[in-house]
Amino acid sequence: MRRALLTTTRTMEAMCGSATAAIIRVQWGWLLGHFALAAFRVTGDAVAAQALLEPMRDALADQGLGTIGEIFDGDAPHDPRGAPSQAWSVACTLQAWFALETARRGERTGS
Repeated sequence: MRRALLTTTRTMEAMCGSATAAIIRVQWGWLLGHFALAAFRVTGDAVAAQALLEPMRDALADQGLGTIGEIFDGDAPHDPRGAPSQAWSVACTLQAWFALETARRGERTGS
């Protein structure tokens, strides 16, 4: 998870500028999925957007087995905070992963 947040912070700096990224000190786990989808919509690069979610696998073992926590420190070392298991963190990450995988494969979804 720590790598995911560091990567996301650096990507935010590149996309939004360091001033915007600097004010983000606590990151909600569920926002990462939305951020990856927004990156895809801006760049059209599903592989790069999906790579933002790849390190979330670390979170599946960091706090609760098979789940993602509520919030994380935005600054290194990106320690988890709040609830160790948050349904919308898992749901938003999985939904984004599925949408980006579908786009990467060039498939169409029913929605």
